[in-house]
Amino acid sequence: MLPFHVGAHPCLTGPFNIVSFAEVEAADVVYMDTVGGTVWVESAEESAQHSTRFDRIAKVSLAASDSAILVDSIRKGL
Repeated sequence: MLPFHVGAHPCLTGPFNIVSFAEVEAADVVYMDTVGGTVWVESAEESAQHSTRFDRIAKVSLAASDSAILVDSIRKGL
């Protein structure tokens, strides 16, 4: 969960999933569900860009306990 003060973040275009394989030589792939269907990204360069986006958003995301506190405080304010 992202706190409101984070503002715009690198994943505003929508959710995505990074699929990694156990085989060392296998490249990561990314898939995204869109209104038009599922999009698979198999390019190593584009997969790396998504990994970077994921790392950046993970750094500003709240820990699970902090997320629960934020949700509770919002709920109490309704």
